[in-house]
Amino acid sequence: AYMVWAGWFASAFHAPNSPYRSDELFKDWLIKVEEDKVLENDYMIEELRQIRDVMDFNKEGDVLQELNLTNDAGEEFCLSEVIDGKTLVLFVDANCPSCLEALTENIKEDGKKKIKLVAVLANGGKYHVKNITEQLPEEVLSKWNLVWCRDRELEKGKKYDLTQLSFRMLVDADGKIIKAYY
Repeated sequence: AYMVWAGWFASAFHAPNSPYRSDELFKDWLIKVEEDKVLENDYMIEELRQIRDVMDFNKEGDVLQELNLTNDAGEEFCLSEVIDGKTLVLFVDANCPSCLEALTENIKEDGKKKIKLVAVLANGGKYHVKNITEQLPEEVLSKWNLVWCRDRELEKGKKYDLTQLSFRMLVDADGKIIKAYY
């Protein structure tokens, strides 16, 4: 029964606007489950540990963690350098069809509110940008700044929750997270 619940819960935790993301009482419960050794299954213990750890970073009100990025022209820069006013930062997997759909769906944000759009490829590289440009129409691509992390920094630094892509964050001109959408 726990495995079924945990499978459901992981999906609910990563759902858009999940209330669990910022619930300190829930985080305390996760810590207590681990301390009391309620679970004997190492996989489930690790799953809950990852969920607990994700709750510690990139919360609304935090400053977006810095990333070193590259664009398809080979230019290197920091994430803070592409934030200009309100910016929607969308993290995507270049090989994921639903992530490509997210690029199309999120251009609506730009038109309504004049928000800059930045797509960070979690598994990025020039090849992946080419893959995306071949699959999406120009009217969608023209709205986005497509960038990727150098040296797979997202995976190494554990700076962002990559367990459920795509996810997005709306940030202000100072890089402060206004809203996190998972």
